[in-house]
Amino acid sequence: MASAHPSSELIAAYAAGSLSDGLSLAIASHLTYCPECRTMAADFEAVGGTMLRGAEEASMSSDALDSVFSMIETSAPEAATPRFVDAEASPLPRPIQQVVGQPFDERAWQFRLRAHRHDAGR
Repeated sequence: MASAHPSSELIAAYAAGSLSDGLSLAIASHLTYCPECRTMAADFEAVGGTMLRGAEEASMSSDALDSVFSMIETSAPEAATPRFVDAEASPLPRPIQQVVGQPFDERAWQFRLRAHRHDAGR
């Protein structure tokens, strides 16, 4: 089990699909090892599903489905090949394994940490 947990706001944003790719990967990795946060994410997803069921239907053009399929066929990236064949033996969570098979410069996101000055306060 994880010793530090993301905030409930981050888990809610993850469940809603509104996080950046990098944060989504971090939260998904945490959920791999934390049943408590996994339950919270499932609860948020259930609430979101209930809200969608109660929402008004939106009108769509008659060719909307064909348009979506066309976008998927032309823009879908190839699936990454995980570097670790035995997922259970990997030191990485499965969500990270799914992106490790690709060179990092081919990813659409980057994590950047703030620069830390060691001489601050001197």
